[in-house]
Amino acid sequence: MILQEIEEERGGMEMHYTSLLEEDLLDAAELYCRAFTGEGFSNEEKESALRNIQKDTTYEGYTGMKATDQDGRLAGFAYGYKSLPGQFYRGKLEEQMTQDQADFWLNDCFEFVELAVDLSYKRRGVGSSLHDKLFEVVRNSTAVLTTSISNISAVSLYEKKRWKIIKDHAPVISSRNLQVIMGRESPSKAIHQDKQAAAVPSVHKGGVAGRW
Repeated sequence: MILQEIEEERGGMEMHYTSLLEEDLLDAAELYCRAFTGEGFSNEEKESALRNIQKDTTYEGYTGMKATDQDGRLAGFAYGYKSLPGQFYRGKLEEQMTQDQADFWLNDCFEFVELAVDLSYKRRGVGSSLHDKLFEVVRNSTAVLTTSISNISAVSLYEKKRWKIIKDHAPVISSRNLQVIMGRESPSKAIHQDKQAAAVPSVHKGGVAGRW
């Protein structure tokens, strides 16, 4: 359980950050539709979004975070779950990676599935805070996400938060909707990798061992 945290975002706006729970999912589905479809979304689109989110919450390692404003209105949410063999999207990611990439990124992996912010709170720091607070409680060694190649602002945000591009223009689901696959190491894993690299001596052309 994520305890409630209160932060003041840009413009003096106060936001409350707590766990995304079952009773929040209908509001989350409506927000998802507004954010990605627009205000004119249909009941069918809302019901489809709700089914998808509900299904995702049943996966092992599900972790979700929501942001609510001073009036209790949902301003955004973020969630993911543990990536495991046999999951549909896990299989799609494996198809796009080399074996070495899959071994590194998917062995103990949190799949960052969704980050959605209400249009009225865009560019006010809510998405950034949701990301950070979610990953404060994620304990997997790595995380992966996919986003559209046209979503330049999202890629830029993630790169600022230590995500790396694993593969660009990847037809994860369809060649008509190319994706960027990104990965993020946990701070402890990144430190371990740096220490390992520092411990391996490099060899100059003259045969003298040492770091260049």
